[in-house]
Amino acid sequence: MLSAVQAPRGSPRPARAPPRDLDQAPSQLGYGCNPRKSWLSLSLSATTFTASFCQVSMPLHNVTIDDVSALIGYHNPNGLPWKDSPSNDTSLGSYSDQTYHSSNQTGARSTFRFQGTAVYLFAATRWMHGKYDIFMDDQLAYQGNGHTKSSIFNQLVFNATSLSAGWHNLTFVNTDPGLYIEVDYISWTTVMPAALVESSGIPISHTLGNMAYDVSLWEGGESSSSPYIVTGTNGAEVNITFKGNGIELYGRTGPDYGVFSAQVDNYDSHELDAYSGRVHNTILVNLHCLYKRSQN
Repeated sequence: MLSAVQAPRGSPRPARAPPRDLDQAPSQLGYGCNPRKSWLSLSLSATTFTASFCQVSMPLHNVTIDDVSALIGYHNPNGLPWKDSPSNDTSLGSYSDQTYHSSNQTGARSTFRFQGTAVYLFAATRWMHGKYDIFMDDQLAYQGNGHTKSSIFNQLVFNATSLSAGWHNLTFVNTDPGLYIEVDYISWTTVMPAALVESSGIPISHTLGNMAYDVSLWEGGESSSSPYIVTGTNGAEVNITFKGNGIELYGRTGPDYGVFSAQVDNYDSHELDAYSGRVHNTILVNLHCLYKRSQN
């Protein structure tokens, strides 16, 4: 069962903690929204496959997300948002999906929590970019400089490979006053069957036959022929029962969206932020290996 819940205004943010090993079939995923923003729009797609376990011996599979995904967090010391794909940037079309996030605040950081064995961070190097630090699992892993006289796009600015199979945290920090760091897109390598891809997934529509929610609290809508449900009510909840080894949650990021938490069954929740400077339809949650592990 998948459950989506909007938190009351003023609720404290839950502490970030790595989830426990998933040792049973997935049944519940929950969400709570930051009081800063009141709306959360959701559309869902579940994926199923027949593999029994999630081990290092299984095939590796690469997943790529754009900068607008709620899986990537952006934070400024002054509390202001990162710049989101400024329309006055004449080079915007050179970026993946014509989007990127950037900040020139010293101490600005981007965070990405992932489950896998490798991670790759891509951005452009440009004249207004500067120095940065990158931390893996809270340890300084790399110090770089994104400055070049002319713009070079689609650059691999950092990668970490041969990581232990499990959950990891990547943190990208601006250390150069007044100069920018940016995120274009991120790829990571997961230990899971290659069959867990969007094309093999089973879409779950938001109809009441597939999801349980209070129709007085959730509104239906459609954008570019993609239906969704949206709520601005604190505590609003949606529950979905499904069978499978992985699930992806699709929805929107934008100025009117905020922090939410995602939880499978009774395991630790994932806290993510759907805020961005512009509206994007994107992936909000990606969870895999949601099945019983082998016992040693």
